[in-house]
Amino acid sequence: MDAATFRLDLAAFLGADEYRKFVRQARQAGRLRYWHERELNRFFDARPDLRLGGDEIFAALRVCELHGDELMAGTAEVIGGHVAYADEYLRTRRDRFPNAASGPFYTQGGRSPGPFVEVWYCPACREAEAAWQEANGSRSRDPVTASLKRRTTYREYVLKWLGDDWSKLPKPLRERAKEREAEVSAKLRPGDELWEYEFGDRNSFAYVSGLAVVRGGVVVEHWAEWKS
Repeated sequence: MDAATFRLDLAAFLGADEYRKFVRQARQAGRLRYWHERELNRFFDARPDLRLGGDEIFAALRVCELHGDELMAGTAEVIGGHVAYADEYLRTRRDRFPNAASGPFYTQGGRSPGPFVEVWYCPACREAEAAWQEANGSRSRDPVTASLKRRTTYREYVLKWLGDDWSKLPKPLRERAKEREAEVSAKLRPGDELWEYEFGDRNSFAYVSGLAVVRGGVVVEHWAEWKS
């Protein structure tokens, strides 16, 4: 019995929608949940000739729930930083290329596993992702990316809010700003750009202004400096 036969019969037993849910959740969790085990026991009772062990089940179900293709091993870049994707993009990724796994993957403040991470990807998902990107441009149109205003430095940004003469700032404020300037500078790699962003309405106490690190045209980290 090969893996393809197991998948086809399991899909017929569960139904197409339930099968896709089964595959997606098992892969994301990295284990079988209670309802997975319950349905598998029902399936194996009906088809004892297809019974598999735990590792064999995971290997057989290492497929794309959307396209049905077996996932292939690969690697993707890891970037230490934060990025927030727009909800619209996240829905599109889930519905049209859920297993592209093309990266880069951002640590989101967590510990980096290294410059690259091993992934399992679906070739059809990558083709769909490439077609979508070509038609729609940047995939990271989160609120910050959409609200980038101008390239800046930390000192220029501070002076925009506190005055145009650095030497005239009160000494405690100037010293704190110098410390913060060094902290921001430490975030930047060669080739990175610091950009100012802002969105919201100052008059409704919902205004946000901050700074973003842009690397290769993508916002990899951002933080608010002023809120109203």
